[in-house]
Amino acid sequence: MLPRNPIWRFILVFCALYAVFAIIPWPGVQEAYSSWYRRVGNALFDPFGKRVLNASGESVQLGRVEFRESSTKNRTSDTVIWHYLRRSQDVGAVEHSPRLTGYLPTVEFAALALATPVAWRRRVNGLLAGLALVHGFILLRVWISIRYTFSEPGTYWQMYEPGAFLWAVLRNCQEAINVAPVASFAVPALLWLILLFRPADWSEALGVLLPGLSVDDSVTEKSEPSGSSR
Repeated sequence: MLPRNPIWRFILVFCALYAVFAIIPWPGVQEAYSSWYRRVGNALFDPFGKRVLNASGESVQLGRVEFRESSTKNRTSDTVIWHYLRRSQDVGAVEHSPRLTGYLPTVEFAALALATPVAWRRRVNGLLAGLALVHGFILLRVWISIRYTFSEPGTYWQMYEPGAFLWAVLRNCQEAINVAPVASFAVPALLWLILLFRPADWSEALGVLLPGLSVDDSVTEKSEPSGSSR
């Protein structure tokens, strides 16, 4: 039986949902997601980058991107992104994790939204809007990763030549959004706070956490002049 306190009920439901979809290694789930991820990645990001004229005089994009299944895959990293330029034999291969980049942020937001103790209509609307934004964030992460690889100085697949400032910005974005795992969990939580809560919800939550505190009493205490005599 779930506890009556909505805070504890939310925590228990969230943990249960997250455990079911993210922690328990269901057979075939991660493989199916990664396969879908690679197909979408190839459809959206190949070709990529600057436009040049090919041998027929047609304008084509210079960069080629291929999401391939890794030959040394494991539970977290099972994909390799190949980067190369047209008519070039040199390839930049980057290990990639659809699980960390896409699956876990999606599951986290869905579990947070479904566990939130608000009306179901708000819950469903927030879930749909949030999933769209989470997938926008996933596309941004992949785009930054590909742009970073095509901008690496001194490589045979370098397509862009950013100045020192732009290269530093791109490198820092790559580090913060793709290399560090914090973004995978912080961004879905931030979207959940923005989409599922209203100002009145925070007052109600405060009343649950601190039942002895009255909002009216708090306002009265703050509004009392500091120099008043008694």
